[in-house]
Amino acid sequence: MLRKIKSPFFAFLIGSELKKKKSYFLNIAIHIRILLTFATPLFMSSLVREALANPGSGCLDKEYNYRHINSLLEAKTNDLLRSAGKILAQEAQGIDECLYIQRDQNPECYSPMTEKSDFLERDSEHNCEVENGISSPADEPKLNHELYSGKDEINDRNVLPEPTEGLGLKAQNRYLKAKVRVLLEENQKLNSQMTHQNDEIFRMKSRMQELEEERNRLHRVTSAHSSQLEKMKKSLGETRVHCNELETEKTNYKKDYDSLKRNSDQQVLEIKSLTTRLNRAIEESDRYKAELEKVRSSTRESVGSMRHNMDDLMAENKRLEKQKSELISTFKKQMKLIDILRRQKMLIEASKCLQITEDEFLKALDW
Repeated sequence: MLRKIKSPFFAFLIGSELKKKKSYFLNIAIHIRILLTFATPLFMSSLVREALANPGSGCLDKEYNYRHINSLLEAKTNDLLRSAGKILAQEAQGIDECLYIQRDQNPECYSPMTEKSDFLERDSEHNCEVENGISSPADEPKLNHELYSGKDEINDRNVLPEPTEGLGLKAQNRYLKAKVRVLLEENQKLNSQMTHQNDEIFRMKSRMQELEEERNRLHRVTSAHSSQLEKMKKSLGETRVHCNELETEKTNYKKDYDSLKRNSDQQVLEIKSLTTRLNRAIEESDRYKAELEKVRSSTRESVGSMRHNMDDLMAENKRLEKQKSELISTFKKQMKLIDILRRQKMLIEASKCLQITEDEFLKALDW
């Protein structure tokens, strides 16, 4: 008889403990998801601040690193949720094994245990959904309502279970007092947990609002930075094109510089040869100048002597001119005398011829 009384009570305690553990793990999973949901924007905001503090330090590499870190965080979150779901499944499996053992030992307790196990199966299905990442912070009030409604339903059905109906009033009172004591302790714990959770929810809501404002601000900043990044990409493409053009110009200028350098080297060699030739020409000109000075000095001396000789020659020339004029005048006089003498000679010869002819003419006439 005592065994029949203790078995439902033990099952009830196990079920209440399982529900507390389930609610505890559900709260942990929900809090983990909330914290990761709002910690990611905080982490991204710190990364954005770091990117803003260092705008020229490899934006593409940082973006790749941030995406890798985000994927690692998501994988870690999924691992935590899966581990929590596995723990809940193991707890549920252990409780189910205990319940099956109690059912085998006490077939009279099968009806309430099956109702509890149905409720536990519903909770385990919900835990599988949490493990798969389906639940969200918005589903928390609905889950709490389902948990409390299930508890009320079980408590209403199990106020006086079937094995205790055949007992006396004292045994039923002791059973009910123990049950009330356990329920009061659970209620006190649940109230303290509820106040703590309400404070935590209020704090998380305020934190959520702050994070939402921060997220909106960061969204605006990231949109502005994305537009700025697009502009920078366009300017980068333009600068690359400009750099390519400058590279081509640089190669052309280098070729021109090399050709000019070769020409300048040739000109330097030519200038060196010209300078050597110029120095030689200057030396020769200096030598010629010295010789010219010598010649000029000698010519000055010769010119002085030549002038003196010229004066002498001029005087001699004048004298000779005078003699010449005198000789010409005497020659003219002599020529006149010669002409006169020639005429006289001709007259004499003519007179002789006339005399001869006159005699011959007289002889011809026989005079």
